[in-house]
Amino acid sequence: MKLKRINILGLQETHMTTQHLATVHTLYERRLQVYNSPDPDNASASAGVAFAIDKSTTRTDKTQFIELVPGRAALLVIQWRENTTTTILNTYAPNSPNDHPAFWQAVQDALEAHNIRTIDFMLGDFNLVEDEIDRTPPHPDRQTAVDALRNFRATFQLQDTWRHDNINYRLFTYRTVRNDNVIQSRLDRIYTSATTARNIYEWDHIIGYIPSDHDMITVRYAPSDATTTGPGRWTMPLHLLTNAAFLRDVKDAGRKLEANIAETIPARTPEHNAQTLWATFKATIRTLAKKHAALTKGRMSQKIKSLTAALDASPRSSRTK
Repeated sequence: MKLKRINILGLQETHMTTQHLATVHTLYERRLQVYNSPDPDNASASAGVAFAIDKSTTRTDKTQFIELVPGRAALLVIQWRENTTTTILNTYAPNSPNDHPAFWQAVQDALEAHNIRTIDFMLGDFNLVEDEIDRTPPHPDRQTAVDALRNFRATFQLQDTWRHDNINYRLFTYRTVRNDNVIQSRLDRIYTSATTARNIYEWDHIIGYIPSDHDMITVRYAPSDATTTGPGRWTMPLHLLTNAAFLRDVKDAGRKLEANIAETIPARTPEHNAQTLWATFKATIRTLAKKHAALTKGRMSQKIKSLTAALDASPRSSRTK
């Protein structure tokens, strides 16, 4: 979460017991707040949904966590500011298509019982796709299961925003091998309300550090009344401290500074003195740092581009057009 700057992480199939949750809080109490809804019958081996919140970036003092369907659906209400809340529904739908209609009805009933009328985000592992484009080989899922999800989405006015923005693009988050054939699908999705969709950006999917047959979907969200943050003050990238070419240029500029300061000792003027020369030297260092940082960034970008192309071309890739 720290590396990818994730503020709120929704997890499914956690298999987390009460003891596991206590251990997590003991180890990461200063950094994380974790809410877990375990499977009521077999918490350590079945289902489970959870939220993990980065306490260093997200306020948790007025957070509300509601279990809707134990082990399968939970709601998180985050209060960003005094009058601004965001509601996130985390779901882990049943594996069997026959169970989907009853599951979505149970989630809706629980939301209505808690007087929840609006959902900003619905995320999770839905264990089905709504369109054939989201499977390879393409094939439709059980229509009754798809209809149950669509009816729920219509009730709460939720849309597949990523698909709206990428009508013909194929992206898969789950993969398995059956009879020597690779099966891929976009089971993991994030739905949003139409209002929320105007404030989200930078969709991405990540191959997790923990081995899994699912990838993680991420998106950034900025509430309409979020505080505006400026560009900040420029600082020199620390990696330049080991850049031989940059250090060589700095040494050359330093030797020139020493010689110029020596010339001012017998003939100092308001325009030509150690202070003005030092200011010029600092400006020179800044210019050199930006120049070498740009060169390094270009090389890194090219390396990332080539690695991404290699990843896309590999059988493990989930990104195809």
